Amino acid sequence: MARSLQPLLVLLFLVAPLRSADPPVVQVAHPVERALVDRIQFAGQIVALEQVEIRARVTGYLSRITFQPGARVKKGDLLFQLDARPAQVALDRAEAKLVLAQARFKSIEKQFAIEKALFEKKVLPEERFLASQLAHEEARIGIFVAQAEVMAGKVELEYYRISAPIDGRIGQARLSPGNLVTGATDESPRLATLIADDPLAVQFEIDQQTYLHLLTQSGGEGTLKNTPVQVWVGPRGKDAKPREGVIDFVDNQLNPQTRTLAVRAKLPNKDHLLLPGMAATLEMGIGKERKGLLIPRSAVKKTLSGTAVAVWIVNERDVVESRSIKVGRNHDNLCEVESGLKVTDRVIVGGDTVREGDRVQRKQEKPSRQ
Repeated sequence: MARSLQPLLVLLFLVAPLRSADPPVVQVAHPVERALVDRIQFAGQIVALEQVEIRARVTGYLSRITFQPGARVKKGDLLFQLDARPAQVALDRAEAKLVLAQARFKSIEKQFAIEKALFEKKVLPEERFLASQLAHEEARIGIFVAQAEVMAGKVELEYYRISAPIDGRIGQARLSPGNLVTGATDESPRLATLIADDPLAVQFEIDQQTYLHLLTQSGGEGTLKNTPVQVWVGPRGKDAKPREGVIDFVDNQLNPQTRTLAVRAKLPNKDHLLLPGMAATLEMGIGKERKGLLIPRSAVKKTLSGTAVAVWIVNERDVVESRSIKVGRNHDNLCEVESGLKVTDRVIVGGDTVREGDRVQRKQEKPSRQ
């Protein structure tokens, strides 16, 4: 009889610790009441507000490139230098002609002064005086012509120095030194591309229905211009921060093929991290500010139907209960609760290993964070 009881005693010994094990620990959080604004999301693309294709205005051989591809340059910085010796020779010739014209005018002016005095004394015939007067005027105008030629030569010489017209980031040079650059024609080659990278812009499109809805929610402004927006570039983690922008352009007509309206928002880029062509996510606020309850999105266990979902809460007896709630819009890692919860409820965050009816231990409660 004693031997037959031994297995039973061993079984009871093994089961006893399982029955006395502590309930599982779960993390809970109270719903948080906050001021909310409904938001609508768009996909966009980063674009440059200013973009310049660097081309030569004159023809000449490329002698020097003074920038590193991808570097930032300032307005007025030298980018390309063409062989300017022919232009320098032309300028020297024009300056010599100016000196000659000035000397000629000085000589003619003296002669004209003498002949004018003689004409006033009625010693010089009128025909001779008029010819002298014409020669004097031609010499004076000749100085202006020579000065204009010098100015044109200086401008021409400056064209052989190709400088940055704006602040920005320069791309790769398309030609290397030694190549002949053809300028002042429709076929002039593009030497490089320069973009202004602060500020940039995000370009996106709005469909007709959404556009009209946004206008009705704009408080009677009748335009989306100057509307603030938030822009994300890259993954939107809990620590990701958006860039604040402002809509500065709304097209005056819809695209007839896509039935969408082109919109652009100006975006600061003081850290110069953003580049044109990057994909971006943009959000705009809709309507007025209101109060709402928020819970972590990880608290939602399953979808029941439509906007109805199930969450687990811990009641006063520390027992898990299933609660059906109605959710609204997502706000980053939180979701809005439209009905079914109160601020005092304890919502399980995570807790995939527990089931309804389980007794649990509540870990120190922490507020939901956005």
